[in-house]
Amino acid sequence: MDPKKRKAVVKNIIYTIHFNIFLYSTAYWIQTGVLPFLSKKLEVNLVTFGYLQTTFSVIQLIGGPIYGRYGDLFGTRAALIIAFSGAALTYGLLAMASSITILFLSRLPSIFLHANHGAQMVIADCTNLDERAEGLGKLGLSYGLGMVLGPIAGGFITKHLSEQSAALVACFLSIISIISIFIMIPKKTKALGTTPPDTPEPETKDSLLDITKLIELLKLPGIGFLMIVKLVFTFPLGIFNGLFSIVAIDEFGLNPEQNGLILSFTGFLSIIVQGFLIEQLTKRYNDKNILFGCIIVQAMVYASLSFSVHSILGLCLVITPQVVVSSIANIIFSSTLTKSVPSAHNGAVLGLSYSIDAFVNAISPLIGGYLMSSFGWYSIGLFGFGIYSITIIFWMVSDRS
Repeated sequence: MDPKKRKAVVKNIIYTIHFNIFLYSTAYWIQTGVLPFLSKKLEVNLVTFGYLQTTFSVIQLIGGPIYGRYGDLFGTRAALIIAFSGAALTYGLLAMASSITILFLSRLPSIFLHANHGAQMVIADCTNLDERAEGLGKLGLSYGLGMVLGPIAGGFITKHLSEQSAALVACFLSIISIISIFIMIPKKTKALGTTPPDTPEPETKDSLLDITKLIELLKLPGIGFLMIVKLVFTFPLGIFNGLFSIVAIDEFGLNPEQNGLILSFTGFLSIIVQGFLIEQLTKRYNDKNILFGCIIVQAMVYASLSFSVHSILGLCLVITPQVVVSSIANIIFSSTLTKSVPSAHNGAVLGLSYSIDAFVNAISPLIGGYLMSSFGWYSIGLFGFGIYSITIIFWMVSDRS
């Protein structure tokens, strides 16, 4: 393809991806803000809500590697259409939820709820190594815009209509994305990159879940270490995020609109980080130093969470550095992983990365619920501080060996 034509095609693809990630994020955060209030309306207690979150995460854990391989084998357009179809089904069932059973059933289509994963595959295909972190950061900017708008919209719709109406809006936004992706995104995007693929694309006859291929990826230099660091980095975050809305309601008495405003505040912070700060950081520091710095800051944040959060204002002050650091780390993890594997396997390695998120989210609500019921809200901060402190020691010892 002519370089000028290729550049124009890539530009249109990236704009389409940004538009649809904005819609995806808006829909996701509408339902995220609505879910705890709909759960309470259906008389779901904290333990059952933890099971609901775990169900969602286990399903995501199963779907992550399969989805990544599917994108590598059949192309990013097919992968994105499946992701947004899963979103539409998830939110559509949530809109019809009139019992706890339907609430749990609404989690099942989320096995395909990996639109962010699919979008990162497209960005990895269409950018060179030097542009990778910046490209993923700008994708986070679009996600952050949706994260700001979604909770506010969800709170407003819930207040004036109902929780089910908000979920229906999220379903409608996902249907718009399905149509947009089908029209605007080519079947495969790997050939559109600024550099040709360094290995042939996997053949469609290959298995979707080829364990041997996944193990081979984990054996590549640095990949196993990165996965371990991501696991321990994400664990305290999973506990905090999984229980945040319920804690905000029970501990601090937030209503749907107030909860939406706090979630929107975190979205605004992620916009600043992913749209502007990440570019400056990657120009000055290498990925390894940025990740190590993120772990140190998180240790201090969780220490503060244990001793200084007694009000909504205190909670927001602690959330601010937490969101900034976790946003930076997520981009650097994805960027470094896709730089460390052959481009034909970007989807698979991102799938493994998302599976770590899903695994953490599967077990963290159960552990978080136990910590909350046994020791109280502040034990979450102490637990996180301990995990990050151990990670710092592990990193320093690994560097010396």
